[in-house]
Amino acid sequence: GKVGRVFLTPEDPAVRSKRKAMGGNKRQNYIDGWIEFEDKRDAKMVAKELNTRAIGGKSTSFYSADLWNLKYLSKFKWHHLTEKIAYDNTVRRHKLQAEIAQAKREKDFYLERVDQSKQIRKKA
Repeated sequence: GKVGRVFLTPEDPAVRSKRKAMGGNKRQNYIDGWIEFEDKRDAKMVAKELNTRAIGGKSTSFYSADLWNLKYLSKFKWHHLTEKIAYDNTVRRHKLQAEIAQAKREKDFYLERVDQSKQIRKKA
């Protein structure tokens, strides 16, 4: 059947750089992926037929022994995926802002204590 859209989640860059540094595969790996089919029947058939089957190809291929892990998600729409990605990005940005604010507070507190100690030393 016709494939509409494909979205693949790349692995964490830190994991990839560590794998490359240790002499592993230099290719881009993906954690999971989403495929949108034009027809619901095609999507169900592909999920049923390919699930737990070997990816295949030549035996020398890196992924030949790996297995497909497919699942048909009923009532799942593409906008659910994009909303989840946007939400995750927002949460990540807020966490980062909170960490930066906390580091700034700690820095200001430390500098304030340094100034206090300098003033005490001048008095003594």
